[in-house]
Amino acid sequence: MSGWASANPTEALQLLDNLPESMAGSKAQIAEALIAGLADTDTALATTIALRLAGEETGRGDRMIQSIASEVLRSGGPTEASVWISSLPDGAMKGAAISRIAGTFVRDDPAAAAKWVEAFAASDFARDAVSEVGRQLGRQDPLSAVNWLETLPSGSGQAGGFRSVLGDWEDTDPRAASEYLAGMNPSPQRDAAVSGFARGYAWQDPKAAIQWAQDISDPSLRLQTLTRAGQAYFRRDPESARAWLETSGLPADARQRVLNRQR
Repeated sequence: MSGWASANPTEALQLLDNLPESMAGSKAQIAEALIAGLADTDTALATTIALRLAGEETGRGDRMIQSIASEVLRSGGPTEASVWISSLPDGAMKGAAISRIAGTFVRDDPAAAAKWVEAFAASDFARDAVSEVGRQLGRQDPLSAVNWLETLPSGSGQAGGFRSVLGDWEDTDPRAASEYLAGMNPSPQRDAAVSGFARGYAWQDPKAAIQWAQDISDPSLRLQTLTRAGQAYFRRDPESARAWLETSGLPADARQRVLNRQR
């Protein structure tokens, strides 16, 4: 289907719109293959069809738009990708496209990718893209990564970036990561950073991770993080984790999730 759509998009589209009953169960897969083929020759048409199909709940919108995003970046670079993304309606598909481009771009040129994604950082749908760029920057230089994140608009993207960077930083230099966290002012960004740190550090030092998790201001995120840290604790040291649970203050359902974590 991909090759057919690339060579003869009109016929391929006609088939998709008039699938025989025997092929109806494969319509989603056929739609995704068709978009991948169209993207090779006509990204504008591929985008229009992908948006229509996603609106009809045919195929996975994120996969269709990401295949187009990859082709736009390959053929036109980040400048053309920015123009193309601006034509997409705000929402999940736009976020998926930005995430694919940022994830590919950052592997080739992290600094340029960070600059590119800044244009979208204020939007919730760009959360995953900001998080991925932050993660990649953090693997090279965590302090530079968090300094970059501090310059971004407050929002879910910035918070996700802090969670990603601190979730890896604890693995390479937990002392430096802890010092950075200690210097952050109370905020949703700090909560996210502490959550990322605690979830990762629980595999090294669950007691310290739990202490950090208890410092999260947001009740829901604190509970999620304590539960995840408790699950790691239980896998490392079941007996000690059971003793901690007795005085943890976690609600019954959270305690059960810790105990039911598959070993």
